[in-house]
Amino acid sequence: MAAITATPAVDFSNWSKLQHLIGHSFVCLRRLFKTRYLQFFNQVWDDTPTIGSQFYSSVIRSSPNNFHFFPVQVTSIKNGNSEDWDLTILTALLLNISRPRNLTIPEKQKVDMEDQLLKDLRTIRNELAHHATRRITESEFARLLQRLKTILICFGEDDSELDKLKDDIEFKSSKESVDSESVKAMNSLNVIANRSFKEKNYADAIKNFTMATTLPHIPAKDHALLYSNISSTRLALYEQTNSASTAVTTADDERYHALKDAKQARNLWPTWWKAHYRVGNAYFSMNELEKAIISFERALALAPLNDQVKQVLDTSRFKLSQQIRHEHLDPRLKPETMDEHLTDMKDRFGIDPEQVRLGHLLADMSDDPTRANVIKGHKYFRGDTEMRIRQDYDQSAFYFAEAARQGNAEGMYNLGMMYDRGQGVKKDHRLATQFFEKAALQPAQLPKTNLPNIGVAEAQHALGLRYYNGVDVSKNYAAAANWYKRAAENGCEQAANNLGIMYQDGGGVEQDSVKAEQWSQFAAKKGDPNAMYTMSHLSFKKNDFQMTREWHQRACNAGHVLALTNREKFLEEINEREALVTQLPPNLLNVLNESTRILDLTNIKPMPSKSSSSLYKYLELKEHALKGSVTAKQLCMALQHFYTALYIITQSENLDEKQFIHELAEAYRTEHRVVQIVDADLYKQIQTVIRSSLKRHPDDEDAQICYVYFHSDDLEPNAKLLHEWKVTHPNSIHLYDLSAAVNCFLKQYELALLDCNIGLKLDPNYCELLYTKAVALRLLPNTDQTDIIAAYQKFLALAPKDHRKVPESYYAMTQCYFPRDKPVKHDVTSKIIPDAAVQTYEQGLEAERLQLPCYLPYKSTSKTAIKAVFDFVDLCKRDTLQSDQTPRQPIRQNCARLIDPRRIKLFKEQRQFLWTTQKLKDDQLLVSLTRTNPPPKTQKKPRKLIGLKPITLRDMDSTKDKVYDGYVLSVTIIEQTLSFEPSVLLLIEDENLDIERLFIYGFSPDDGQRLIEEVFTIGHQMNILNPYLRIGSRDMKPSIRVDDFTSVIMQDESEKVIKMCRCCGEGNAPHMCSICGKARYCSRDCQAIDWKQYGHKLICKLTT
Repeated sequence: MAAITATPAVDFSNWSKLQHLIGHSFVCLRRLFKTRYLQFFNQVWDDTPTIGSQFYSSVIRSSPNNFHFFPVQVTSIKNGNSEDWDLTILTALLLNISRPRNLTIPEKQKVDMEDQLLKDLRTIRNELAHHATRRITESEFARLLQRLKTILICFGEDDSELDKLKDDIEFKSSKESVDSESVKAMNSLNVIANRSFKEKNYADAIKNFTMATTLPHIPAKDHALLYSNISSTRLALYEQTNSASTAVTTADDERYHALKDAKQARNLWPTWWKAHYRVGNAYFSMNELEKAIISFERALALAPLNDQVKQVLDTSRFKLSQQIRHEHLDPRLKPETMDEHLTDMKDRFGIDPEQVRLGHLLADMSDDPTRANVIKGHKYFRGDTEMRIRQDYDQSAFYFAEAARQGNAEGMYNLGMMYDRGQGVKKDHRLATQFFEKAALQPAQLPKTNLPNIGVAEAQHALGLRYYNGVDVSKNYAAAANWYKRAAENGCEQAANNLGIMYQDGGGVEQDSVKAEQWSQFAAKKGDPNAMYTMSHLSFKKNDFQMTREWHQRACNAGHVLALTNREKFLEEINEREALVTQLPPNLLNVLNESTRILDLTNIKPMPSKSSSSLYKYLELKEHALKGSVTAKQLCMALQHFYTALYIITQSENLDEKQFIHELAEAYRTEHRVVQIVDADLYKQIQTVIRSSLKRHPDDEDAQICYVYFHSDDLEPNAKLLHEWKVTHPNSIHLYDLSAAVNCFLKQYELALLDCNIGLKLDPNYCELLYTKAVALRLLPNTDQTDIIAAYQKFLALAPKDHRKVPESYYAMTQCYFPRDKPVKHDVTSKIIPDAAVQTYEQGLEAERLQLPCYLPYKSTSKTAIKAVFDFVDLCKRDTLQSDQTPRQPIRQNCARLIDPRRIKLFKEQRQFLWTTQKLKDDQLLVSLTRTNPPPKTQKKPRKLIGLKPITLRDMDSTKDKVYDGYVLSVTIIEQTLSFEPSVLLLIEDENLDIERLFIYGFSPDDGQRLIEEVFTIGHQMNILNPYLRIGSRDMKPSIRVDDFTSVIMQDESEKVIKMCRCCGEGNAPHMCSICGKARYCSRDCQAIDWKQYGHKLICKLTT
């Protein structure tokens, strides 16, 4: 694309306008000086020679190192008339007068912010004063004007007035006129209004505050204070007269007027944190939470250590996250009494309420009060009619606190939830986080049992939500994904659903649609209604209409509001789509399904992520660097800076903050991916140091870079900060690089291109900006593909051959060669993929071979999408040539299936059970495993075998305790057992390669040993008649249960899978475990999965 060149202005008007606008700043700076003088010295500056001479003698002469004035300036200061002072005197005085030690933290923050603005103003003035030609181009004028306006507005000037001034060459500075009588009357009315407010006579308070605002010639800040008070009083009046929060529908609503008053206060005093705080409160009262959060964030930026603002910001984010998740519509979160809860447990799982109450009584009588405290906490939280316990949050919090004090995870988690909601305790998100962290670090299972330690997974999920939404902690999508994953692996279905969403969006983790579906299915099978709803739509996209209807019905049964609301419309869509698809030949249906998968793969959503799976080994990189690798050399330099920073903060007795920040910033500048901080305590310590450093030195570029990288998930706040910092550091190419990346993540591609172009003027060969520019061009709609390719080629021409983004650049270029906006022809002879695309793709593959080990295996969403397109074209050709119309059969060797999280979990739990069984056998304690609870339903062999219908695991609702009478389930044993008391526990796999636990009862104990050694062994196939999907009464997990032993029909020995691979189930596996000599594998990959993922090492040396 052709570059746009600016035409320079040939006169001096722009320079003159800017000079006059700087002159306009003298008024607000003189006002600021007088305010500070009163604040610092508790004395009014009256512009007389007496006070001027006194000030010079006592302040300036006593600090000679702080002030450097010329004689004429000293005379002007001694004269005392501030009207005579120019910008140089004003800024020198304001920036160098020592502050009193008794300033409050908010006062210090305010002074710091004002000082930074003064430095920015002084810089602009110096640029103009030393401008070589004084001929300012329109683009330069616009840039400087915006900087000046920003500064002056922060000092209280009106935006609209400044716009008027810029259009008049002869700017006339205005002076705020103050009437002392008006101020006196204002103070009197203010006292009366405050008294009325304390007496909750809000109407009178509003009347008196409003009368004060009508007085002429009162200071703007006092005006702002009055409007702030009116806004607060209006909200108090609204709460006094309205019991429920509703939407604002009329102009008579007090919240409407409260918002107007708050905005007026903000306009009068833009740099006052409380004005923004009042605006946020008004929006919060209207449930406009997103707008409220923006205002609270601005208030916090002006007063970073203000706990009042931090608390309400956390509450807003917490409440918004609840609404986004539709918690108010979630049937699982519906308030219910203890009686209702036990009835629900009986209906869903067959658990006898009387047995539960007996357990409560026994816990109360035991020597360990911990469990009893948890039970009492729940009873007081819910209310228990039968036990005559009324709902009492105070008592509930007391008992949960007792349990938490005794180290109980469930008590910690529930107490954290009560602190989050302010139930029974004062709302405190910080304390809630601390209790969640304590609970999350407890063991996931109770000692000596396979039962979950309730509260651990729930707390881990709560921490995931916190990091995702930024409640009490900085937003960190990678940390959120980590906590979600830990919670999901410990059985939390909500966390699994959230993790699936993150894999779908690519936030905090690499975008992966396969893993997204796996975690959604994991959550759905665990009973999460949102995941069920998601699975119904995923099945619909794949044209699997049977499972579409099944998942949608399950979502409806679980009470999912959207599923219920859209039920008729969605079923109609299913019927229409099914009618269309059934008319297609199988080969075209394969093409259709494959094209849907490709569309998913090409739906790239760029998101920031602190997650990095790369392991940076310094010695290995050093070896590559010595061989000439520029990238390895760069990584070594980055690691050296990072290690130095870590040493400073962990080993040094006295922290050298400046040096630490510098080393960390250099690590970020050199290669930010090497900065990986895993330890939570160290993470918080570094975060505190960065924030403290930036607060004390807001113009320090090192601190700025550390802050942005450390808070990389806070995209919008970072964009605003970088916009300001680029003004103060116009020659910092790294800030432009950071800003371009952030704007890309925000999908503001034009701004990203602008950052790249400005940065490349500073250094035309800056590789990172060249790459980001190419990415921005590719993502910008309607960009010519040749321009995109040229941009990538320019990056490739300068980047080291082993640069991390070289392969990705080739893959991105490949996509540019694909035909766009043209129908795909399925004719075998047509040239669907151009030769240039194939050639460029192969260049990408070749570039991967040059990558450093830390970047392998190479991950690229673009490559995955291209590979899918190539496969799609091959499929079109193959299916066009096929004469038979038989759909392809599923392939057993499916890597995605093998690392499905539920499959991994079931295998690991089965191996843990085998290990425990063997240990108990060795210790002669196997009797401890023989207890079982009778099922609520009876499973029997059908009277007639004729007419039985086949069923698979996916056809069975894993959340419902149900006997599927009249059906037969055909499965293969993929993991056996060592024990037969009280049942035989196996892992089985059906024709769809789905797996589940199988418990077999009802056989003679005399046959037990023979059954587990000869019959129920790996590879044997069986049919289960009238299968019973049982929800465990203790672990609440699904399994297949057989009570009537005759309902198990073993298939012929000839049907057994011989030498079955212990990972994928393939027969005739050639490889064998060298340690146990029993486990067989079809490939080394399967052996690695079985060892690392499935926990083979637990059973490797067990005897059978």
